[in-house]
Amino acid sequence: NEYARFLETATFGTTEEELHVFESSPNSVEVDITTWISNQMKPSIVPMTSHRVFWRKHLGGRLPTSRQMGTTDHPCDLNSRWRKISFVRNDEIWWSREKLRILGSDPYRITVGGWTRTVASSLTIENEGYQNYTFDATVEYELCGRPEERINGRLYIRLEDGNCVWTQNPAINLDGYEYTLSNIFNLPDGTVQSIDHWWNGGQALVFKLGISLFDDPSF
Repeated sequence: NEYARFLETATFGTTEEELHVFESSPNSVEVDITTWISNQMKPSIVPMTSHRVFWRKHLGGRLPTSRQMGTTDHPCDLNSRWRKISFVRNDEIWWSREKLRILGSDPYRITVGGWTRTVASSLTIENEGYQNYTFDATVEYELCGRPEERINGRLYIRLEDGNCVWTQNPAINLDGYEYTLSNIFNLPDGTVQSIDHWWNGGQALVFKLGISLFDDPSF
């Protein structure tokens, strides 16, 4: 069948529906094929498709660290990723280690680069001999190891004496400290979807945004 051979070379695979359309045509094979090719070039007949859009729509990778390829361009885009843990591995890179300040006590406000990262109700040093350590708001604590990417996982910081110790990696929480932020918005129920709790013992740590905030006129 000439139609079947043509569709095998011009498409991702012949379907019975396409064959039926060709075979029911009163035109010659040459005219049908020429018309079919011409229609493929007309967006009004065959809408343009994008492999990039299709791939992003169906991508569900965890993306624990920043990537320049295969990710959305803006945190408010559809399918962007939002995390619940305060620190991730990408925060500790040998040529650019994050430095943080720990302000107050019960709760502790943790800032990075002058911006509030989270507020923790409790924070203690777990290493022997440091259980009674008091955090100094004037000290910049440098990350000295890759954080464990789970709530209350190990967060390694370097103290004034040069020792690398560990405290807890808290969940992101800004209740009561909204005044420290430049932008706040509320997401409707069902807007975000957990995509990695299978890998974290049931903990929902990374979420995918199910809408584009740019489509919301109030945003």
